[in-house]
Amino acid sequence: MEPILGALVSRKEQVTDLLRAYVAQMPSGERLPSEPELARRLGVSRGTLREAVSALEAGGLLLRRHGIGTFVVKRRAEVQSGLERLRGIPNIIRSDGRTPGVSNQSVTRIQVPGSVGEHLRLPEGAEAILVTQTYLADRIPVVHALTYIPPMRELGEVFAYLEQACRRPEPIVLFDVLEAQFGQPVRYAVADVAAVGATAPMSTALHVEEGCPLLLLEETHYTADDVPVLHSLDYLRSDAFRMFVIRERKAPLAAPRPKDRMRASTVVSQASRTVVAGESTSVDTPAGAMEGETQHGT
Repeated sequence: MEPILGALVSRKEQVTDLLRAYVAQMPSGERLPSEPELARRLGVSRGTLREAVSALEAGGLLLRRHGIGTFVVKRRAEVQSGLERLRGIPNIIRSDGRTPGVSNQSVTRIQVPGSVGEHLRLPEGAEAILVTQTYLADRIPVVHALTYIPPMRELGEVFAYLEQACRRPEPIVLFDVLEAQFGQPVRYAVADVAAVGATAPMSTALHVEEGCPLLLLEETHYTADDVPVLHSLDYLRSDAFRMFVIRERKAPLAAPRPKDRMRASTVVSQASRTVVAGESTSVDTPAGAMEGETQHGT
């Protein structure tokens, strides 16, 4: 009986996570569909759904009113982060007060696609490492990441380390791995941001509908010596992850004061010369005019 009980508990947790992701897309105050309809949409049994609803109610995300329905009472704000600093997705999630996690974490050896090879300065058909991760914030999937790593030292050595790391429950922060394990600290990145629609694999990983708008953050990461060591494609759920940029306007140069302009004019007048037939001759400036300008400038 114990293995069966363990399976039931695991199923309850899975359905609770599924319901939490569903609720996260609803505005505060909206009523959930009826129990039969919600069970049908989520593809779960009504009994397990009731347990999941109770868990979210205890966590303050849902409110049940007898005879009326179940309502969303609190929708967590999106994970928010600026684009100015390179920290790694798990560190961004943690700094926002959430608990980072990961699912579908895997590593494979592949031949890099042409566009990725250009970013990593690899020839066509070159072998590289692909790390696939779906990052979680409070157990809700928020980012699906594909990261390509070019050959560093012996490719097999890097692959073996990452393969072992992928077996651990915590998410890998590749910035930390490159610096601590392989002496390749990332110093800066060139980023491109675009809006894309979720493909079938992305919709499965992020628990969204196919075609749902996502934010694509594509970056090539470099060492201080301008060597590319990572190329990443991070697909962010637009309803759960918000990126922003702090932009500054450079202060305009101060206009010269009238007194400064007068002094500059005096200096130019004193140094004025004209070139005639390749010879430099001084231009005579009336002494009175020069003195007058000098007097205005003091």
